[in-house]
Amino acid sequence: MFNQPQIAQPSAPVFAVPGADPKAAKEAAKLAAQQAKEAEKQAKAAEKQAAALAKQKPVEVAQEQNGIKAPKPLSSTANIWALASALSTYHKRMVTVEEVLEAVANHNNGAYPINLEGWTGFAPIPLTVKTAFTKWATFYGAVLPTPAPKVAKVAEPKLPKVEKVVQNGVAHPHAHTSAGKIWNLASTMSSGFQRPATIGELVAAAEAHNAGQSQIGLEGWAGWNVTIGNVKAEYPQWKKFHGIAKVVDVVKANEKAQKEAEKFAAKEQAKQAKLAAKAAQLNPGAITAIPSASQFPFAAQ
Repeated sequence: MFNQPQIAQPSAPVFAVPGADPKAAKEAAKLAAQQAKEAEKQAKAAEKQAAALAKQKPVEVAQEQNGIKAPKPLSSTANIWALASALSTYHKRMVTVEEVLEAVANHNNGAYPINLEGWTGFAPIPLTVKTAFTKWATFYGAVLPTPAPKVAKVAEPKLPKVEKVVQNGVAHPHAHTSAGKIWNLASTMSSGFQRPATIGELVAAAEAHNAGQSQIGLEGWAGWNVTIGNVKAEYPQWKKFHGIAKVVDVVKANEKAQKEAEKFAAKEQAKQAKLAAKAAQLNPGAITAIPSASQFPFAAQ
């Protein structure tokens, strides 16, 4: 047997085949390089796309039930749903919105913190809790109480508008107003006195009424404490309306007249005493005073 010689295998493809066109071999080599480069590029793009997909979170399809979609995890609504479900599990029945609100209030004020996920630092307001609870209960098919129908408000009949009487540039107030009550008192007192009542008399009557010493029996005065400042403010308007220029305070006028009479009498008495003293000095035996009839010895019996 003859030993066949070993032929070394080339490390790279040999395109220079004996008898082949060198230009065609060069083009074939260039095409192969381009294909290898494109394959490498596509491999890198596929690797990059796979890495991007690996980083993406899986898309969660919201569960829908009874026309309500389940909230996103750890959202405000989801936190309240979790609380309602936890309380229902604890009580072994579906809780009410009042129970959930009470638990949230205790959590917010620090009395009983809720240790559920997402509740650290979470303090929802009552309106948010009520809205989320309604969705949670509807989602799970709870029968919520039907709100009472709103009762239509019956409009109160409007009283016919009464035109105010204007006199001397002043409008007469309505009888049911504070000013009207004060005017009525002033007119009533004036009718009783048969003269215009004074501001002092009006104020005294109002103060006695407020103190319970004497009750004014006019309409609207029962249980009403009148402000004295209003009495003083309305009195000039009442006078102007009725054309009363000046009201003489009878009490003060009488006191003044009495003082003046007393002053005059004292002055006259002093004058007479002074004249009598002077006459006595000039004529010691003269009569300084007129004696009464009983002092005469010859008086008629």
